[in-house]
Amino acid sequence: MNELFNMSELIMMGLVLFSSFFIFLFNYRTDNKEKYTNKWLILLDLFINMGMSITGY
Repeated sequence: MNELFNMSELIMMGLVLFSSFFIFLFNYRTDNKEKYTNKWLILLDLFINMGMSITGY
């Protein structure tokens, strides 16, 4: 458990979240222009995407 929260792992998780956020924005802008009209669905999609990124790391 201590290895999960050391500084290098936290930096790597931050980098993964940062990059997945911009990948999500790019994919959302190009693929889903009219798919979602509610903003909460966009946030749910973002939350799921970032969760998959961290668990995949």
